Amino acid sequence: KETGKYIGVGLKKMFFPVSQKAKAIIESPECGQTTCITARYPENLPSEENRGSTEKMVRFLDHIVHPHSLLKLLGGNLKSIHVNRHDTKGSAIVSLKFTSGAIGSLLLSAGQGPASHFERTEVIGQGASLIIENNLRITYYRKAGKHMGPYGRVGNYYSQFEQEDATLQWEPEFSLGCLYNKGLFLLGYAPEIIHFTEALLNNEPPTLGTLEDALEMLKIYEAYQSTYLRPYQ
Repeated sequence: KETGKYIGVGLKKMFFPVSQKAKAIIESPECGQTTCITARYPENLPSEENRGSTEKMVRFLDHIVHPHSLLKLLGGNLKSIHVNRHDTKGSAIVSLKFTSGAIGSLLLSAGQGPASHFERTEVIGQGASLIIENNLRITYYRKAGKHMGPYGRVGNYYSQFEQEDATLQWEPEFSLGCLYNKGLFLLGYAPEIIHFTEALLNNEPPTLGTLEDALEMLKIYEAYQSTYLRPYQ
């Protein structure tokens, strides 16, 4: 601030095209206010006696920013974290409370099958929801029901949903030589540089991948060093 210089932080999952599409959907009036977010990421949490060691926690610090930067993008800042950990593989279920009032969970799925989905994120709104699979495919379950008959009395499931109510799905193809199906773009590397350079060209600070975002990630990392997250100061 004193020098007038700008800084961008490479929190790449914030810049994934699929992440940006999901954010646009959940911020639409149709989706309604977010009530719940669940995510899965294959990471192990060190045992409690090792969490005070920088050396033993460096791998966790390197990786945990990825799911939490996505959760930050979709749900905002956190208010509290509670962790339940399994001792065998270090897998854990993390209960989350967002400052917005939304609740959520993060499954650190250490020990999962190597061919299974690497990641999965689900956002529940007000009568609508979406699922992100492998940071690639979005399935959006739109608000519907105005054509639904009484419970137990409808013999044709498909008659209950008009075309404007039907589920939507997006997934890139990999047959054409287009930028949108290249890893540099799908994995956020190009979008984060584009966002930062466009901000510089406009003489404006970046609005994504900011120092405030990085500070939030460090607060979350420190929270994992204990069982409960202290209220943010």
